[in-house]
Amino acid sequence: MADCDVESLAAVLEEEILKPFVGDMRQANKAGIQKTMKQMVKETKAAKFDHAYPSARPHGTYQSHIAHTGEPVGTDGWKETWHVRAPEHRLTHLLADGHATVDGKRTKANPFLRDARDNADRNVLKNIEEEMT
Repeated sequence: MADCDVESLAAVLEEEILKPFVGDMRQANKAGIQKTMKQMVKETKAAKFDHAYPSARPHGTYQSHIAHTGEPVGTDGWKETWHVRAPEHRLTHLLADGHATVDGKRTKANPFLRDARDNADRNVLKNIEEEMT
């Protein structure tokens, strides 16, 4: 710690203690959010899908397009977004909400995304706290 007098104490505390601490917490926050999103992607890729309509897509094509991207928010925040890459992105609402079939019936909605989101909501603070220690 640098030598300081009473007048410069606040500046020294901010420079040598607070700035490194805030930087460490920012990194822990980012790492915890990324860990949570990786868990969510893994969970949604592992979900079982009922292929109730004829398709030329090989099994697992939808799951292989599930991904996430991250970006900074403001000066200290971090945001992760779950998404399905094209061209499979069009199937997400059909799987999550159900859809009409050719014979007039409806497929059953698959709550895979809602369940994964709820688990992520429960785990994000725990993951951030783990990264802080």
